[in-house]
Amino acid sequence: MASWSEKEAKAVEALLAGLPAWGDRSTDASAPLPVGSKTTTGVLPESGLRYYWRPNAEPRDRVELVVAVRAGSIDEEDEERGLAHVLEHLAFRARADDAGGRWSALRELEAHGVQFGSHQNAYTSFEETVYWLHVPADFFSRAVELLAALVGEAGAATDADVDAERKIVLEEWRQGKDWGQRATEHHWRHAFSSSRLAERLPIGTLDVVRTATAETIKGFYDRSYAPGALAVVAVG
Repeated sequence: MASWSEKEAKAVEALLAGLPAWGDRSTDASAPLPVGSKTTTGVLPESGLRYYWRPNAEPRDRVELVVAVRAGSIDEEDEERGLAHVLEHLAFRARADDAGGRWSALRELEAHGVQFGSHQNAYTSFEETVYWLHVPADFFSRAVELLAALVGEAGAATDADVDAERKIVLEEWRQGKDWGQRATEHHWRHAFSSSRLAERLPIGTLDVVRTATAETIKGFYDRSYAPGALAVVAVG
C-alpha cells in the first residue's frame, strides 16, 4: 500500500500535468514564472533590487505598493525562531525622516488616508515577508519614500523598541492559541514532518521572542534584507 507521502506526490504530479502550458515554458520548478505582457520589470544594476510595475485603472487614482523580501521563518536559525515576524512588527516604528520620531512614517501615511491595517500592513510567511501600502495616486512618490523607510529602518530598532513590540507579538501568540490555530499548527507539523518547515512556523518560539535583543534582530536583518533579496511592486 502506498504511503501518505507517495499518494501526495502523485496528486501533485497529476495537478501539475493538468495545468495549462505557459507558451514554451515547462513546469520545471527551476524555471522562472512568466511575466504578463503588461508588466514592466527589471533589476537596478547598482543594488540588484528587482522591480515590477503594472498599469491598472481600477480602483481609480489608487496605487498598490509592495516590498517583498525573500526571507521568512525558513531562513531563521534555531536561536532566531520568530525574529522574521518580530522584525516585520518593528518596521512600522520607523521614522519618516531624520527629524521624525518613532511611528512618524506610519502617522504620515495615516494623515493621507492610508490607515494602518486596511491600507498599510505586512505579513510574514515561511519563505517571504511582505510590506504593502494602498495609497492615493497623487501621494505615490512620498509613499515610496515612506515604504522605503519602513523596510530600511526595521533593522535599526533599539532594545526599547524590541521590548515594546515584544508584548504585542506575545499577545498575538496568546490569541492565536484557540482550537482552530492549534489544529492548523498540528496540520502543518504533520504535513511538513521530517523537514525544516515543521520547526519554522512564523510565530516562532516563546523562548526566542521573550529573549530577543536588538542585536540578534539586526543580525537577521543584515543577513536577510540585502537589496538582491528585495522586490518592489507597483500596480496602478
